[in-house]
Amino acid sequence: MNKDKLLVSAAIAFLGLSFIIGSHVLANAISDFGRRLDIDTGDIGSPLGYIASELVEFRHEYSKNQPEAIREKQGMYMSEAAEYLGFSFKELKFLIEEENINIPYIKVNHKYVFYKESLDQWQKTIEQQEYILE
Repeated sequence: MNKDKLLVSAAIAFLGLSFIIGSHVLANAISDFGRRLDIDTGDIGSPLGYIASELVEFRHEYSKNQPEAIREKQGMYMSEAAEYLGFSFKELKFLIEEENINIPYIKVNHKYVFYKESLDQWQKTIEQQEYILE
């Protein structure tokens, strides 16, 4: 009987310790994932200058290398729009949150939807602003 109680106590202690260690590992993984989603704005510099330089550099070359389906598609979700513009998903998310950037989008059921014509017009506006600033 005492042996059974000791065995049950050891099993409970082992399960408790496993739960604590598992929780710690999971918390660290979630924390690391959250840090990877953040953009270090110190590396980007002025968002508008960064956008303009990226657009000028990638606009023509990137459009040639895009899959035909993306070039012809009108409505795009964020990952497709990021690929279309030549940005990473995180960079586009950062730019959407900037008030003075004015990337055209609509939000439907907590998802961002971008339209090709609006993005093309926005790119032209940003490129013109870059030439005015130089």
